[in-house]
This record gives sequence, C-alpha cells and structure tokens, in this order.
Amino acid sequence: APFVWVEPARRVPFNQTRPLKTPKATMRVLVVDDEPTAQKVMQLFLSRSGYTPIIHSDGQKVLEMAQSDDPPPIIVLDWMMPGADGLTICKALRTAKLKARPYIFMLSSKTSRDDVAAALDAGADDYVTKPFHINELQARLRVAKRTIEYQQELLHQIADNEALHQRNSLLD
Repeated sequence: APFVWVEPARRVPFNQTRPLKTPKATMRVLVVDDEPTAQKVMQLFLSRSGYTPIIHSDGQKVLEMAQSDDPPPIIVLDWMMPGADGLTICKALRTAKLKARPYIFMLSSKTSRDDVAAALDAGADDYVTKPFHINELQARLRVAKRTIEYQQELLHQIADNEALHQRNSLLD
C-alpha cells in the first residue's frame, strides 16, 4: 500500500490515515480603505491571521454589502477617504435597518482622544491607530469575533424560545 508522511519520522499506510478535516469557514472582514498599500497590508494581515478579507475603496459599497443577505460581520473603516469618510459611513451603518449588526473598527492615523471619542460616538465598536501593532489588532479581532459569536448564539436562543412559545401556545 502507498504511504503517507504524517510526521517526518513516521510513515503510515495510506489506508490507515484519517480523512482530512474540512477547514472551518473563516470569518469575513470587510476593509474599506482608499490607499492601495494599506489595502495590501490588511489583505495579507487578515489572511495570515485566519480571516477572509474583502477589500474595497468605495464607502458606498459598504452600505450595499451590509444590507445584503450575507453581510460581513466585521467591518474595518479608514477614517480619511475621499467622498464619504469612515465616520460618515459608520454613522450610516448604525442608522440603517440591517439584518445583523456588524462589529465596526475605525482605523486611522488620527490619534487625539477627541478623534477616538468622535469615532466611538459615531458608532464604532473599536478604534485602532495606524500604524497598528500586529498582536494588538489580532487580539482586538478576537474580541470582535467573540462578540459576534455571542450575538449569533443569542439570536439562535431567541429563535428557539420563540419556536417553543409558539408550540406551547398551540397546546393551550
């Protein structure tokens, strides 16, 4: 029988190997930045961090994607962009009727406390300054992912409770 290398020091007959596990779908992150270099950095960073990056330079595209049937759960907005800036887009996302509430990062080279406060008041969930520290942004993304997973779990529990309530009302 042919052999498969499992570890460098151990060979296992092919018929005794376990089937490969299908990789879990990774969480999608929409990045909106008009700078091509920043787009490439975020694309590489997110891919290597285990996320599926979606890169756009058009702020209007964010609203379209957020209102789609399968919106990205995490959105990273650059503050300073031509046309609609990140702050304006963030406010629009928070006032829009969306099926799911995205976790929004504001990413900016602005570092004043007033700017951070303005972004958070506009509806951003977190604020990260450029240039960002890799470990810090990875940790903040894990917080976002946990928050989204908790939100999804609560939505499932609400749906289950509503279904139980409907069944119980039929029994009355």
